[in-house]
Amino acid sequence: MKALALLLLLCTATRGAVFTTTNVVGDIKTITRDRTSTPVSYMETSYRGKKEVMVLMRLPIGNGMTNLSRIYFANGESLLIEEDDDGDGFLETVSVSMPDNDDIEIFLRGRDGSVKPASTEKVRLVKEQIATTSKTNDKLLSGKDLSVEQTDQLLKENREKLEKLQEKEIAATNASPDLTTKVEEHKDKDGNPDLRVESTYRGKDKILEVTSRRNTFGRMVVWSRKYILDGNVIATEVVAPSDGKFLSLIVRSPDKHGMEIFKRNGDGSVTPANKMEIDSFKSID
Repeated sequence: MKALALLLLLCTATRGAVFTTTNVVGDIKTITRDRTSTPVSYMETSYRGKKEVMVLMRLPIGNGMTNLSRIYFANGESLLIEEDDDGDGFLETVSVSMPDNDDIEIFLRGRDGSVKPASTEKVRLVKEQIATTSKTNDKLLSGKDLSVEQTDQLLKENREKLEKLQEKEIAATNASPDLTTKVEEHKDKDGNPDLRVESTYRGKDKILEVTSRRNTFGRMVVWSRKYILDGNVIATEVVAPSDGKFLSLIVRSPDKHGMEIFKRNGDGSVTPANKMEIDSFKSID
């Protein structure tokens, strides 16, 4: 779970970056950053006006492989991350977080498109990674005139600490007795289920809601997923019945003042919706 921790450093460790505007479509501007002296080798940021809406990062992890992450924003706040932890190109980890605090929920995506919560121990270790990087960030922003060598040493120490925590995270079991699931079903006049809502709780807190409907072939298929944190629906996926991946992703700011919508393209890439599409959705939401 490297992306969230690294994101905290990106605004302060910009030496060696080459900035290039690569694309402007409507009110969305995309800028790439190629970095030579920070852990992130490539970053692509999309803006709506002056606010970030999506970041794509590639991080070398050795043996010619790269870690891919997509970070989704609403109202300029990072709220959801998809991450490829092992460099195989599949984004198997989903996390949602709250701005301005350390609360986070983490989910694991299967190859069949299914999603389940990570264990409480994994969540704890990721929070520790974020806290470690926050301390490094505070030192970088302390106002002290740090030399190039001092900055490099801080980043090196942070990277080594993260690597140790990530090893523990990988080794942690995914069993978690405090995770429970409740199922509600609505049936048609013949008594067959035509709507199913599965709610998953960590302790007493609902963190995931999956809605399934009957398709034209009579099979129950996932229709949508809601990722929930501190009682707030942070993101909603409208799911493709064929593979379980989202067709569209709606990300909401917890203060209800911001919303972004993203569309998954046929090649697997993701594009922010234009303003007209967002306004149209808001009118019926």
